[in-house]
Amino acid sequence: MTSDDTRLTFVTTGVLLEKLIGMKNMNEYTHIILDEVHERNLETDLCLLLVRKLLRTNSRHVKVVLMSATLESREYSQYFRVRLPSQATPTPAPVLSVDGRVWPVMEFYLDDLRDFGEVEGLVADNPRVNLTQRLMCKALINHFNRLEMEDPSYGRGDFFRGTVLCFLPGMPDIRDMERTLKEDNFDEVQRLSILPLHSSVSQEEQYRVFLAPQDGTRKVILATNIAESSITVPDIKYVVDFCMVKQLLTDQETGFDRLVTTWASKAALKQRKGRAGRVSAGRCYRLIKREFFRKYCPNYSVPEMQRRSIEHPVLKTKKLDMGEPTQILSLALQPPSKVDVEKAVTNLKELGALTVTCGGVVNPADGDLTFVGSLLEALPISARLGRLILLGHVFDCLEETVVIAAALSQRSIFTGLFNNEMKAYRSKIGWMERTSSDCIAVLFAYKEWIRLQKVGYFSTSKRKEASWCSDNMLHLNGLKGVADTVRDLSTRLARFRIQVQRDLANT
Repeated sequence: MTSDDTRLTFVTTGVLLEKLIGMKNMNEYTHIILDEVHERNLETDLCLLLVRKLLRTNSRHVKVVLMSATLESREYSQYFRVRLPSQATPTPAPVLSVDGRVWPVMEFYLDDLRDFGEVEGLVADNPRVNLTQRLMCKALINHFNRLEMEDPSYGRGDFFRGTVLCFLPGMPDIRDMERTLKEDNFDEVQRLSILPLHSSVSQEEQYRVFLAPQDGTRKVILATNIAESSITVPDIKYVVDFCMVKQLLTDQETGFDRLVTTWASKAALKQRKGRAGRVSAGRCYRLIKREFFRKYCPNYSVPEMQRRSIEHPVLKTKKLDMGEPTQILSLALQPPSKVDVEKAVTNLKELGALTVTCGGVVNPADGDLTFVGSLLEALPISARLGRLILLGHVFDCLEETVVIAAALSQRSIFTGLFNNEMKAYRSKIGWMERTSSDCIAVLFAYKEWIRLQKVGYFSTSKRKEASWCSDNMLHLNGLKGVADTVRDLSTRLARFRIQVQRDLANT
């Protein structure tokens, strides 16, 4: 809660965006600081757009600070340029660089690794991990032993075998890499502790990444881009980077999101390299050639506004009421195409969020905001999931659709047991209760968790809840995340006089 005495407020990008849209100015603040602006998600880009627009209209005296470790400073400096009264041309925003102390990290490409074999089959327009890359990674892990034997501190009591962090695009690639490392008992001979790091593995398995290895054992972390910035493991000495990433992309024909493997950006690869320079000098091995890196790895990732559905940003612009969606979104740092904006407007009209006409005139690129549109804009989920909740209200199954929408708006609550996928699959099938529906499985699992909480089943022991989740292949943090979203949705729906049962989020 804030008051007249509040001097500093910490909020998420989404909360700041909602406040600015509601106030339509920034004069309540003297300074606005936006961190991690390089991430380029929808909320960040929309927030930058709005801050810039207000800065140039009715909030000229507010100071804005943008922060990032991998920022393309010139682009942002030009984007926020201002025209001073004494100048004829706009002046770019000033840039301040703050250097932190980091250990040196040596960088290697396939060009430098010919002695370890050849990597074949890398195709620019079809990124995928192949066997020759996995074998190269295996050879490098073996090579690290020889490197450490040359270290003057080798054999002393304070010597430790550096942790290896391998960046792979997805869970199937992590499983394949683990199998490669276990062939011919390589992991046992090398005394490797192989640890997966992915959003779908259990909390207990993720926690093992941070534990110190047993004496003489080397940790090998097989991770997706979750280890790029979200998680920091201090004892990493070697990074082996397959230079790929999975990104959400909205299918232009179906309108649904799908995961696509792409080449990681140079900015992301730089961030990954930095994982090895935290507490000592390190090494980074990129399993592509230098020329490939230069030609096919983009400088920065494609912003979400150019690869995701922009229905929600369009609704935000309608709530802002400062012009047509195409006009407002064209002011973004890297704006979506006019075709994409018009397609989003059409989809919203089909959902009942916008009227066919705008101000009484038929306009394919605009429409008046309806009650449904106002409600969908207020919900922190996609327009389609918001529509699901509305249909649940109409057909008297509101509570069920709120839980399903909350669960579908985030990562799965079901854990993928790394070495026993079949057990995880059977557990999920059990929650479906013969419906063959993922949505029903999520609903039943969540409601059972809530029921056990209400009867006090977990109150007898701190470990009982975690143990129950582990036995049933469920993410405890995932369930808590759904409960938080259910609470949030319930509060927002109540503003529209749509009441949800309170005990749906009894945590």
